[in-house]
Amino acid sequence: MSFRVVAGYFGEFSDEAKQANQDLGVIGMSFQYQCNLVYPEGAGPNFGFRTDTQAIDVFDALKVGYDGFKVQAGLVKAMGLVDYQLVGGRYELVGHDFRELSLAEINTNLEAMPGLLAQGPMPVRYVTYRRTDAPIDVVGFSGNWALGDSVGFRQLSETLAEPLQAPLAELITAIDQLGLTLQQIDLPTPLNSTSLPPHLSADAHQANVDVWVALTQPQGDEQQVLQAIRIAQECNQKLREALTRVYLK
Repeated sequence: MSFRVVAGYFGEFSDEAKQANQDLGVIGMSFQYQCNLVYPEGAGPNFGFRTDTQAIDVFDALKVGYDGFKVQAGLVKAMGLVDYQLVGGRYELVGHDFRELSLAEINTNLEAMPGLLAQGPMPVRYVTYRRTDAPIDVVGFSGNWALGDSVGFRQLSETLAEPLQAPLAELITAIDQLGLTLQQIDLPTPLNSTSLPPHLSADAHQANVDVWVALTQPQGDEQQVLQAIRIAQECNQKLREALTRVYLK
């Protein structure tokens, strides 16, 4: 049994809507967008696809926002075979509780109360999976490349040829050091600091994804894989050094 991935984009209630719904404990709405790519059982926890030679996280490519009247979603750029569909949503309540909403209810709520949500882009609040009998997409891939988390790479290293094991071990060390730095900072969103160059976390994320793809879906020679590992190691080190300068010195 395979599955499709659904992400819930969170739209926080405006101050007026929070006040009006204070007794109900409703703090916002989330909007569930399903990607058409099909992944195998056991895949995850991160999902991506390849466009030409670039690997892109499925839901990094989709931007969802509210303009005061309606919720709009758009791709960062054209993604070929990749498509997204709004399939539902839910009320988000205090205490991590929620109530599911149909598409009709979502539309009715948004139309009845302009300014219901805080305007601007919406973050991904949760990811769920919907089972399907559809065949697995060859353009889809999944893995573990969250910043500071090397678990997936550790599992991969046990299956690799010897020439790749030592370079990957160095990348794992760099990722672990970044993870330790993030733990030491102990803030909810340290990567959002305006003191950090915004491209550093994006570069590290993309480099980690590129290595995962190169190792699990090899298309080039060994030197290309080694180069991807070296670039990712450098990106993780640069991000850790920048975080250290901003928060720990």
